[in-house]
Amino acid sequence: MQEILKKYSNNQLVESKFDIYQSLFLPFIESSFFPWLFVVLLLNKRKWNKPVTLILVGHWLLRAIGDILRNYIQLRESELNTLWPGSTTNWYIGEAAAHVFWLGGEILGDWYPLLRTKAVTNNNRKVRIIFFTCILYNITKILGMLTYFIDFPMNLKIHENGGFHLAKFNLLWWSCIGLMQITSFIYDLSVILALKSCLFNKLNEYRTRGNTFLDKFKQISELRIFCSMIISILFFPFLIAFIISLMKQYQFQKNQEVGGGNRKNSPYIEDEGIEHIRQLVLGFNFTLMYIDQILLRNFVENNNQSKKVGYDENNNGSFHMQFTESLNYSGNSHTFKDNNLHLTTLSNNSSNNNNNNYKNIISPVSSENTINEKYDIFSSVSSSQHRLSDITNVINNNNNNNNNNKILKLKFLYFKD
Repeated sequence: MQEILKKYSNNQLVESKFDIYQSLFLPFIESSFFPWLFVVLLLNKRKWNKPVTLILVGHWLLRAIGDILRNYIQLRESELNTLWPGSTTNWYIGEAAAHVFWLGGEILGDWYPLLRTKAVTNNNRKVRIIFFTCILYNITKILGMLTYFIDFPMNLKIHENGGFHLAKFNLLWWSCIGLMQITSFIYDLSVILALKSCLFNKLNEYRTRGNTFLDKFKQISELRIFCSMIISILFFPFLIAFIISLMKQYQFQKNQEVGGGNRKNSPYIEDEGIEHIRQLVLGFNFTLMYIDQILLRNFVENNNQSKKVGYDENNNGSFHMQFTESLNYSGNSHTFKDNNLHLTTLSNNSSNNNNNNYKNIISPVSSENTINEKYDIFSSVSSSQHRLSDITNVINNNNNNNNNNKILKLKFLYFKD
């Protein structure tokens, strides 16, 4: 019976170690950011060297390496009468080094709003302010890294004031987290102020169209930054309350240090709950970074598939259509297409009689082909509320340089049933 139990116990130990070894490589694909990154890379084939894409890859990679270091300490032995993670070496591997990579990934991700803002605004003064607040935000995270090395070497022995050193570290670490939240709010606020004209103009536009909040969230990148800032603000009161409790704990430990009391029985405040909330906030903010790139790429693809047609509506209800893409023609037929309006056929007419009175319509002039023929134009409009009523051609002659500027103007009168 004892042999069976021993064999069963050994098998369980081998299986447990196998799972731990496996966990060293799984963070790369188990990361919550990996599916989003995979989609981003798939949509940006052959464009992986862009700064934004490199930021996304670097953020995911550094965070995954931090997870690997944290999992690695499960393979190491713990010392007796030692607080978690079991030894000073484990502390610097699974805590200090892991947080260096975690915070390094966060610093990379923090530059994403700056690049996005710089791409949509030409106000250099506001961009410089955002750059300064971003640097300030990054400095607080570097201070967070340094808190793991203030007490060197870190003493975690229960009977050697380990509780006091740990309480001191927790107070310093979570105070840095508080500074991170404050600078994060300032950073997000500077981004919102730089984009406020664009953002609120879009909000007013969508409000008049009756779009839902979900539609706005999908179509406005700046709104996602605004939502991220609100979530950070909601987290801040919980953080302040927790820091106050840590200050009380540290003061209690300090009094026992001076009075020579029994620090073994001193209260210890668990930070798992508040840390879980913090990770949820960070996960939400950085996940939006990946989703933003996916939606922007989808918008670009849809925009490229549509025809580049600009139109202006005047008080008389007329439209001026301007085709910005080049005219493609083969033989005697020409086709223009748009999602809403279709000029289906332009065919050569060798006859001198033009029953429709549309004369001298001339195609755009190129260095290789010049068409100076008459055409009949038959048009159809997909919507029943639109009628194509008139198409005219205006030819302006420039007598100074003896060159003819040929302008094709298409006027559409808009009638409502």
